Amino acid sequence: IPGRKSGRVRLCPGAVVALCPAVAPAMAGMTVTSDIRYYHVGGSTAESLARSMRDNPIEGDHGAAVANVRPQYRLDIDARQQGQVCRVTDVDLGIRFVTTLPQADESGMSPRTRAYWRSFIAFTARHEGTHKAIYQQCARDFIARARRLTDRTGCGTIQSEARRLLEASKQASESRQA
Repeated sequence: IPGRKSGRVRLCPGAVVALCPAVAPAMAGMTVTSDIRYYHVGGSTAESLARSMRDNPIEGDHGAAVANVRPQYRLDIDARQQGQVCRVTDVDLGIRFVTTLPQADESGMSPRTRAYWRSFIAFTARHEGTHKAIYQQCARDFIARARRLTDRTGCGTIQSEARRLLEASKQASESRQA
């Protein structure tokens, strides 16, 4: 089972925070919400747990997976004409993360298997948290670029340019996930 090093199991106390649904402002202009979903993994031994996940994987972004995080975006841009130039006055980017993690009934597990399972769960939560951090960094980069948008022909194209920038940011974020 992943997470085992030199016969010792190391749990990450921070993983508990990652498992809690939360709403947190990541920075001005960005609001992040997180939802955790679980799927059932059958088994009480390391082998049966691994087999259950292998035989019944969830759909990840690039095929079968044991855990996943998916962002959903909402964008609001306000712009105003200031003299000869239209400028962005407000950027509000909402990101809703839906994280899917494995969950198993631990009651039939031996103490050793339970420890390995919990270590694996902590690892998957940290791993998906890393993906979230990448999405959020790309979102912060997008917000900074969107706030600098201007247009000398009027405010009509600012919205579409901001949405184009957001799509490019999402693509950059996906390329960083590999």
